[in-house]
This record gives sequence, structure tokens and C-alpha cells, in this order.
Amino acid sequence: MPPRYSITHPTRLYRAENMTNSRSNIIKRMDKHIKMLEEQLCIEKQQRNALAPIAEIPGEILAMIFTLVANDDIPCPSTLLSQIESFDRLSPAIRYNFSAVCQDWRDISMNNPSMWNIITTSRLWWSELVLSRSKASSLSVYAMLVEGRGQSHESAFFVQVIRNHIPRIKELILAIGHDVVIREKAQEILDTLPASLPLLQNLQIDVGFHQGRTSNYPTIPKGCLVDAQLSTLYLKGCDIDWKAPFIVGPLPNAQPGDFNP
Repeated sequence: MPPRYSITHPTRLYRAENMTNSRSNIIKRMDKHIKMLEEQLCIEKQQRNALAPIAEIPGEILAMIFTLVANDDIPCPSTLLSQIESFDRLSPAIRYNFSAVCQDWRDISMNNPSMWNIITTSRLWWSELVLSRSKASSLSVYAMLVEGRGQSHESAFFVQVIRNHIPRIKELILAIGHDVVIREKAQEILDTLPASLPLLQNLQIDVGFHQGRTSNYPTIPKGCLVDAQLSTLYLKGCDIDWKAPFIVGPLPNAQPGDFNP
């Protein structure tokens, strides 16, 4: 059992001090006493949390539960562009809400790389943090380029993540607005797709439709993703070479969408 500390009234501390001591020294002593009490309170809370029935669940099981919760709110591929808010909710700052929080749960979540494998471009500073916590786990990369958002920063970050983490990318999701400038930026991104993404299983590209416009579709380069093992492919509003390596072969969940062959 940890030692218990009696709570001393601040006025007693003050009176016990020699009057020649400066006010700053008195404050330092009081701060030290407060810190000691806070540490004792933390110990008491940990012991109390340990008595809760949920604390009997092994850490490995809790980690699996946390991962399932963290990956429960993923945008549907057929409506990517209509789900800007869903993309924003992929940010860990918003996604992870626990009804009870303790140090043990925090340690489990912080040391569970599979909880930190969804990278978005909506909050770049959070995405940088997520990348550092993902360690060597596979990554799902989401980017949305639409009017009214920081397209330059988001597209640059998207390209940087792809280039720096090629062996780890399992999902690549890109939603593009119909604005001409944004389409040009999107083409720059598509041109940077590497020839090799060996772990890639899910590729989704959704380009917004503009009434009356039948040209300027972003084009997916033929020589990219030659070794991708796709199980899901969703392409909408973009040009594509039907002989491209990632198109040839069985695709159990292929959705052609609005191609421009």
C-alpha cells in the first residue's frame, strides 16, 4: 500500500516559514506539496480503476476492441465526395472518444499501431502525429481535394506520404472536386503514383462530375501500380488505360463508376 499524506492547510505552511523567506520560496514549497498530493491522488485513482469489472479484460482484447471502434466510421466508396465531414471524422482527435479513460487505456491505445493507421489530409499536424505512432503497421491514406480547402498543402502531404511509405500503403483513397484548378492538381498527384505499391489492396478515386464537361478528366498513368494486388477498385470520372497492370486480372469488388474510356 503506498504511503498516505496528510493535507496541510496552506496558511499553516505560510506561518511555519521564517518571515525572512521570500514569497517565491513559499510558493515553491506549496507547489511541491501540491504535486505530492496530485501524485498520491493519481495512485488512488489507478487503484480504484483496477477494481472496475472492465479492468479484468486482457490488454490484448482491449486493443482489438479499440481498433474495431477506431475503424468503424469509414466513408462509403460510392459517395466519397459527398462525405467531407466523414473524412474529417477520420482524424484521431475526433474519432477516439472513450466513456472511461485511465492511464492503462491510454497506454494500450498509444502502443497499438493498428489504431493509428488511417492518414488523412484534413488535419496535417494530426496526420504527422499518427504517422509517428503507426510504427510499421499498414496504412490507409485518404485525401480530399475540393473547393475551399488547402489544396496545395494537402496534395503535397499526400504525395509525400505515398513516396515515403510505399511498402506500407494498403488503401489509397482520393476524392477530387470538379473545379479545373483542382483537377490539374489531382493530375499532378496521379502522375506521382509509383510503379510499385506491393501491399495496395484498395484503390478508390472519385472525380466530381461537372455538367456539360466531357474533357479534362484526370488520367491514371499506365505504368503505375504494376505489382498491386487489388481486391477493391473504385474509379469514377477519370481516364484510364484498360490494359494497365492493375486493371488486368480478377477484381472481386470492381466498380467501374463513370469511366471515360
